Amino acid sequence: MDAKGKFKLNGTKRNCAYVKNNVAENLCGISKKVRNKCKVTCDTCPAGMKVNEAEEEDTEFECTLYHVQGLAVDNSTHAGHGNVMKAIKCVDEKHDHDSYSLEDIPEDFDISFQSGKTKLTVSNQAVTQDMEHGNVINLKDRIATFVHESQDERNRFIADREGIQSLLIVRVTFYNGGTLEQPSVTGDQISTQVFNNLSRYSTCSRGKLSFVPASGNGINGGVMTIKVNSNMSDMVWNDAEQLVTDFMNNIGIAWNTYDFTSYVFPESVNFGGNGGLAYIDYYLSMFWNSQIMYKYMILHELGHNLGHNHSGDNAGGEYADETGMMGVGHANGCFNAAKSWYFGWYADRAKSITPASSSWSGELVPVNDYLNGSIQSDQQVVVQVTGVGETDLYLMFNRVEGVIDGKASINDRVTVISQDQDKGYSHQLSSLGVNQEHRSNNWEGKGKGLVVKVCSVEVGSHPCNARVIAYIETGNNDPSCCIENIWAKFVTKSGDTKNCNWLANQKEKNMSSARNHCNRPGYGGLPPASETCCETCQFNWA
Repeated sequence: MDAKGKFKLNGTKRNCAYVKNNVAENLCGISKKVRNKCKVTCDTCPAGMKVNEAEEEDTEFECTLYHVQGLAVDNSTHAGHGNVMKAIKCVDEKHDHDSYSLEDIPEDFDISFQSGKTKLTVSNQAVTQDMEHGNVINLKDRIATFVHESQDERNRFIADREGIQSLLIVRVTFYNGGTLEQPSVTGDQISTQVFNNLSRYSTCSRGKLSFVPASGNGINGGVMTIKVNSNMSDMVWNDAEQLVTDFMNNIGIAWNTYDFTSYVFPESVNFGGNGGLAYIDYYLSMFWNSQIMYKYMILHELGHNLGHNHSGDNAGGEYADETGMMGVGHANGCFNAAKSWYFGWYADRAKSITPASSSWSGELVPVNDYLNGSIQSDQQVVVQVTGVGETDLYLMFNRVEGVIDGKASINDRVTVISQDQDKGYSHQLSSLGVNQEHRSNNWEGKGKGLVVKVCSVEVGSHPCNARVIAYIETGNNDPSCCIENIWAKFVTKSGDTKNCNWLANQKEKNMSSARNHCNRPGYGGLPPASETCCETCQFNWA
């Protein structure tokens, strides 16, 4: 038997959780060596029962690192709020997807990794069983090391973000003494509510992503109720998760039988104050009692399964972004600019710009007008702003209308979101109204600032739009919000009425004279030439 409590009994892989939660006859069938390792006793064994010596396994194994995020429960509303539980789990994908917590991580041990990609080689000596955390990899003595990041373009464990995805919901029950403990909601109630709530994904993606109930023996409306032969009352979620995973493997339902799986536990299972828990970029989510029934909770946790991390604000609030499902919970919204970019649902109306190479001016259209088909060919839903050595920025026009709900404080405003690559945390940096700017100083380390400015917002007809410019500020000939009409008029100092076409021609003939006209105030009750002919007066006169 190896040090992580794993062994083979009659050719079947078992672990200490199995030993602790099975009847005495099975315990007696396991060698004393195993019982001692798993810290269980069996004083009386049936006469004649053969003791099976455990088979030795490899001295090390490989597992894949995953972030697990928890969403805490507000007892006043029973809905998720911004207290965050974070855990790192390592999943042995070659052995029934056993999962391990990490403990005693050295300060200089590099735990920067991509969930679902980075792998760890673990010595069996590093593995113990902990009553609070279940299977544990202890890194204190550095007997586990990073090995590589998967080079696969997208392996099975990286969730698909489009297509029809099957979801199995496992409703977990068990006996606590003579009392059957079970979630407070029935399988029928779960099925009706959850799959109705999940239709939001189809709405936001314009049908590109949808969740459907899993089907099979013992599954009704995507829900299977199981009875685990273990008392899980007060058991921590780590142990409870592994017991259910073992149970599912034993009945022939593996991790890849369905696209996604959710476990629903009774209230007595210890979730540490969390209503939901989910692996990032992995098939599994878990819910405490009736929390799966809340729309935001299920949408948020499956968002983690789909590879997304949280979205906060620049002040450090991890959930403070009010424009999407991975921030403050708005069950009738969609996703913020960064998550929307990586979902790829609006790829035909998404644009990447590099202001250091060329300034940009264009119109952003809210998601609702994309979904209803009124967007025009030269308009965008989301814009990515890139720069060498910079964290990418993402722009969207947040319009609360139609299928989109949200905070009135950011209605009809352009949001600026930062995120470093896919699966990263995102932060809402700015929420811009007309004539407001977001500035990022020393862009690309060249001493000049990036400016993102909202020039106008039009919401009177569809498609609604916000006109935005993005450029590197030089203080000389910088872009402006002006759209020049060549026949627009201004009055010269001598009282003559001229138009922008005349001024453009004048510039070709006499630049000094044109410059004087642009620098003078307005006359005759009309705006100055610098406003009326803003594009012509934008030239570098130096």
